[in-house]
Amino acid sequence: MAGSDRPSFDLCCILSLITSDERVLQISSGYAHHRTATTSRYKLKLATTCVTLRRGERLRLSIAGADYPAYAVNPGTGEDPVSTPRTHAVVTTIAVWHGPSRPSQLRLPVGPGSQIAIVGT
Repeated sequence: MAGSDRPSFDLCCILSLITSDERVLQISSGYAHHRTATTSRYKLKLATTCVTLRRGERLRLSIAGADYPAYAVNPGTGEDPVSTPRTHAVVTTIAVWHGPSRPSQLRLPVGPGSQIAIVGT
């Protein structure tokens, strides 16, 4: 679940692989512009990817309110991010909830067991 204190907001999610030697490699991303901000469940589809995790490696999901310069900055007013003058932009606070009463989740589809290989270190 997420919400914002402004009429509109953007969400950018980056899925990264953290290697056993602490390198961070981006493996997928997704971006969504929400023109009507309500406290609600939001779904954001990440780009399709394929990765094998080795022992000691882990995944990290980073969530941000923008992905400039790839996407125009959302002014937070409900106006069009591309044509609105930057002077109209306002500071936007986005809340992402987690926990038993308002869970957030990351769904990672995994192929059938015959397609999963356990790779040693």
